[in-house]
Amino acid sequence: MVIVINAFCLGLETNIMATNLLSTTPEEFIRLGWAFCGFFTLEMVLKISANPSRFFLGAAWTMNLLDFFLMALQWLDVVVTVHTADKENSDAGSVNFNIMRSIRMVRLVRIVRSYRVLRMLGEVRAIIWSVGTCLKPLLGALLVLMTLIYLLAVFLVDTCNSYRVAADIADEGFEQLGTYYGSLERGMLTLWQIITGGMDWAVAVNPLMDHTGPVPVFVVFCYIAFALLALLNVITGVCVESAVKRVKEDKDNYLVQYVRGVFKRMETSGTGVITWDDFQSSVNSKDMKELFKAIDLDISEAHCVFKILDLDDDGTLDADEFLSGCLRLRGAAKALDVLVLMREIRSMQQQLVQQLQSVPS
Repeated sequence: MVIVINAFCLGLETNIMATNLLSTTPEEFIRLGWAFCGFFTLEMVLKISANPSRFFLGAAWTMNLLDFFLMALQWLDVVVTVHTADKENSDAGSVNFNIMRSIRMVRLVRIVRSYRVLRMLGEVRAIIWSVGTCLKPLLGALLVLMTLIYLLAVFLVDTCNSYRVAADIADEGFEQLGTYYGSLERGMLTLWQIITGGMDWAVAVNPLMDHTGPVPVFVVFCYIAFALLALLNVITGVCVESAVKRVKEDKDNYLVQYVRGVFKRMETSGTGVITWDDFQSSVNSKDMKELFKAIDLDISEAHCVFKILDLDDDGTLDADEFLSGCLRLRGAAKALDVLVLMREIRSMQQQLVQQLQSVPS
């Protein structure tokens, strides 16, 4: 809740400074900044003192270090803001604008702290992680697209330049060629706008049709067809595939942690194993119902599931047996599982035939 209030105050502060053309932060927001820094520092100290090894070496150590880094930046923001405000009050007009720009950049980083609120929401967290996973393939696809745009822009700019030099450059008919293809950066911008909706492609193609030959027009048509119908769809497909893969991995990791938690709650004897009695006594609990739902089995099949999980048939389940068994039971049988089962059946059939042949008639 405090993080939400902090983000709201940051937006309100920015709006007040912009509407009133203020160069420094109002005194009220400086006091709020001290209060937020104190709260976040106290929170960080309590986390570290409660379990230092978990904070720095636990599963969420990267997020904890990011929190620590953001807290340090917020302290830097408040200290520099106070120093700048005092300096302006003592000597108006002597504020270094480079320092002010640095403060604005540090203040932008404070907005990142709001990610902690989003991290608490499962669906939003999945979306954020999916977007992060898509960045790598997206950058590769954008590199291919920008390479194509660069090569095509070189061709079009060189072609248009030839026609403009051969004709009268002052002719109004060639002004549009200069507008859209007068330089390499203009040509690249035009080609980017054609496929991203920033410009109607007909506006960019008409000057080529009126003042150049058919080859540049045909090249642009091929570029539009390839980029819109093939490349952009491939980029979308790659991003969707990466996002689906990331969501699946997130679900798998959550299931592993959930199964381990269920085992710890069932194992109350301290021996590290659970018996059928322990398993049966927890069958009607909410945790077990959720577990059976996750592995797509009915709770009435609990005894059969216990027998399947007990690989060594000793009447007990340790943590590894329980975890690996639950993960194997989830979902439909894979082709490898079917092949292994067929091989075992074939081996049993051969052994049975050999035993029958060894029996005297």
